[in-house]
Amino acid sequence: MNHPDTALPNTSDHRNTPDHRNIPNHQHTSDLQQAPDHIGIPHALNILVRDRSGELVSPDEPGYEAIASIIGTTKRLCAELNTGWHEPEEARELFERIVGHPVDPSFHFNPPFYTDFGHNITIGRNVFINWGCTLMDRGGITIGDDSFLGPNVQLITINHLKNPYRRATTVCRPIAIGKRVWIGAGATVLQGVEVGDGAIIGAAAVVTHDVPAGAIVVGNPAHVIEQVETDSSSNKSAEKVGSNKEYSLIPAEAA
Repeated sequence: MNHPDTALPNTSDHRNTPDHRNIPNHQHTSDLQQAPDHIGIPHALNILVRDRSGELVSPDEPGYEAIASIIGTTKRLCAELNTGWHEPEEARELFERIVGHPVDPSFHFNPPFYTDFGHNITIGRNVFINWGCTLMDRGGITIGDDSFLGPNVQLITINHLKNPYRRATTVCRPIAIGKRVWIGAGATVLQGVEVGDGAIIGAAAVVTHDVPAGAIVVGNPAHVIEQVETDSSSNKSAEKVGSNKEYSLIPAEAA
């Protein structure tokens, strides 16, 4: 039986070991240093880096005000983004303020968009995020080039302890989405998961373990039902899946 202080087991086993920590790169650390929310708070950068690195963090420890302050600012910016109409340029500017750094001009998204933190989101080229997606990013979320998220997709990097007396303590693990990944409407990817290039996650799937490159996964917990085949002779890598090969569609249960 797991120790009562361990987090709920919803991620890949190898990512729950203490040695597997995603130490933030210089860009993330720089973003956090420049964020005005925690200026003047003792121990601020230390707790922010520890939180991003997968260590246990309690709201009762010194410096947690820095996390709370960034969350508060992010809530305000998300409310501003999601209320009323914004021209695309204005919406992009608000998104960049939420994540704390510029995004590639090829990135597109449809508000509303939700995140609890924002500064630990990294997005590649030609990424598309559809309506109503939620990215809980304190553990770090990376989305590779040419990937897109369907409506109401959730990427959740944060977890809580089982112990009811320490439930407020959190532990974060990164989510890494590869290139050319398609995540279907309403799917949830939980902390510590890596999704390989070209994979497809079916609608409403709950992904608790790594997804191999080119795999199609469906269900709760998500499981592989087949592979995406690509035509290497075509620059567009025409997909051939199931009985819908002619139209390059995914099976109905994965739509």
